[in-house]
Amino acid sequence: MVRFWKRAFAWTCVFVILLSCAPAMAEFSPRYAKLGGDGLTLTLRVKAESLSPLSKATLEKINEWLDGLALTVSAGKNSWADLSLMGESVLRADVQRKDGYTLTTFSPAGGSYLTAADASDALTLLCGSEYEWPDPSGFPAAYVKLAPQLYEKLASHVTPKKSKEGTSIKNASKAASSEIYTFSGDEMNEFWPRVLDTLLPAMEEALAGQPGLYSKAEELLENITFSGECRFKRFFSKAGDDMGLQFTGNAALDDDKRKVTLFYGFTPDKGGYLSFSAPAVKGKNNFKLTCSVQMTGKNAVNTLAIEGAYTRTYDKKTVSGSLTANLKNTVKAEEEKWTGKVTVTRTENKVKSTWTLTPALVFDDEGLSGSVTLQKKEGNKNTVKAVFDVKAGPYQGAIPPVAASAKDLRDASPESARSAVQGEMAPLVAALAELLQPLTEKERASILHDLRTDAWMNGPVVPALETAVEELAEPEEPEDNGDEEAEDEDWGEEEDQ
Repeated sequence: MVRFWKRAFAWTCVFVILLSCAPAMAEFSPRYAKLGGDGLTLTLRVKAESLSPLSKATLEKINEWLDGLALTVSAGKNSWADLSLMGESVLRADVQRKDGYTLTTFSPAGGSYLTAADASDALTLLCGSEYEWPDPSGFPAAYVKLAPQLYEKLASHVTPKKSKEGTSIKNASKAASSEIYTFSGDEMNEFWPRVLDTLLPAMEEALAGQPGLYSKAEELLENITFSGECRFKRFFSKAGDDMGLQFTGNAALDDDKRKVTLFYGFTPDKGGYLSFSAPAVKGKNNFKLTCSVQMTGKNAVNTLAIEGAYTRTYDKKTVSGSLTANLKNTVKAEEEKWTGKVTVTRTENKVKSTWTLTPALVFDDEGLSGSVTLQKKEGNKNTVKAVFDVKAGPYQGAIPPVAASAKDLRDASPESARSAVQGEMAPLVAALAELLQPLTEKERASILHDLRTDAWMNGPVVPALETAVEELAEPEEPEDNGDEEAEDEDWGEEEDQ
């Protein structure tokens, strides 16, 4: 059960951050554009219709507990997350990003932790998810701002070849012309630091909300070397504006040499396409990522269509995933209605997991509200079906507690840092114990058995606040981390979502 709420924290944080920083949503929803740029607050309540392999009796009891639970996440200048039971906070975390460090404070226990500015905050460590989600909608504006400086530097080294031949770009307008800049591998290696002087500040601005992701990208870009012919192709619109690029060349990180192709093009109010591939020059290692976005509007109905896919093969292991989203917004004077479907898949060891979200939301003067149905399928088996009650509105700022003495994790290893914060789950374990205490011995044994046999609900043992917690919670086996890939510096490193 602890693992369940840890994942609920993680996924809700991801969802609210994506919504709060996605400028493309303004084109999809006029009301969203008026919501404000300070951030977003999201509150979720949930009812489970099926949770394999829970019995019917256990599911009914779980839903009784869920009826009094609410999870609220607010992402803005200072972010916070709060899990409450019957209106009383069970676990709350406040995250403050400062120059050079991040301070995370938990309540009611009062624990606080310092982490490095470019590392995961303590809430992320506690939730067990360190995957950082870049906001792709910020990159079109970043590219338009970057392009003049970048190509001015390229032109100072080589003379571009101009072409009037058009280039088709999925979902975007056709590029009317282009310029081609060609370098040898040695020239590219010599010139690359000057490119980074322009590229890295633009990336840092685009990834302002994901300092850890920027740090990884910076390290990668500063350590790659080039060989063979490297070519930049700059795309122009009919009006002569920058609208995309193509890069091809061989690039290596240590002994891992890849043939790299990057293709990007975008037209405001229409959409665009991005693809990145990096197959090994020798061997079968590969990484490929594609993403397309299309915006259309007709008869007061705005449609946002997103398709994405990735495949990573490394050391004979392949992991792949996909995202397909089709959202429709029926715009009326008094409200908007959001409908559609979002499907996310992940395949590893030939086992495919599929998550499907079906929203039925209304956006009026009070904000966005309604329901989102979530279903999960593993292979051919349906394992989860739940309905989330959703309420979203403007960012609710809070004055976070000041930590008198925070535990400094800035120099700790990732494993030590994760271990250090596990005790903050103790209030949640205590709350579960209180829920279990009124049950009969037979009911308690049945529920604990069902929860223990469902692997995704199991979690590591954490320090208990009361003796009653220790009496109710039987010893658990250590959490199996076998599905987490060891960190390495290969191309296209992907972390478990």
